[in-house]
Amino acid sequence: AYVFIDKDNEYMISSYVYNTYRYHNYTTGSQVYSISADQSNGAFINPAALDSDNNILYADGTTSAGVYQIFRYSLGSSSAATATLSNVELTRSVTAFKPSTFTTTTLFVGQNDGKLLKLENANATPTWSVITGLDFVGSISCIELGETEDDIFVTFYNYGVKSIFYSDNGGTTWTSKEGNLPDIPVRA
Repeated sequence: AYVFIDKDNEYMISSYVYNTYRYHNYTTGSQVYSISADQSNGAFINPAALDSDNNILYADGTTSAGVYQIFRYSLGSSSAATATLSNVELTRSVTAFKPSTFTTTTLFVGQNDGKLLKLENANATPTWSVITGLDFVGSISCIELGETEDDIFVTFYNYGVKSIFYSDNGGTTWTSKEGNLPDIPVRA
């Protein structure tokens, strides 16, 4: 489903369904080991993101019983350690992740109810905050950062909603960048 490539060209991660991932040697492409938490958790094509700076893979770990959680896989050269992150602010399934490219420990998390979370110190014991815009409706499809971590772009993939938002102050305020875009799902 998804492929993630380490920016230092040490490894690649491939995904199959739910929480099934494989760690591959970058040079040969050979599988080194499998990464799996509870394979019945998450979505069929499961949202995930690689924090290449810290060698951590984040993935949705929502259970069929409606327990909302994130799996944090700390990647080693021969195995991965799994931790489960949860918080009262995680109220729906995760639909998008974005590890910060500016600080090595911040993770942005989008949910299928339009809630946007910021996890500082995500690689250890996270501090969770909500940075959702007032007009956010639908499922977040993508989170991207601009010139700084304060420049955040968020897109939604639902019909009948504003699909593109921008913040230049770290999510304190948001501006629609919809313009005259037709009513189409925006994936990124």
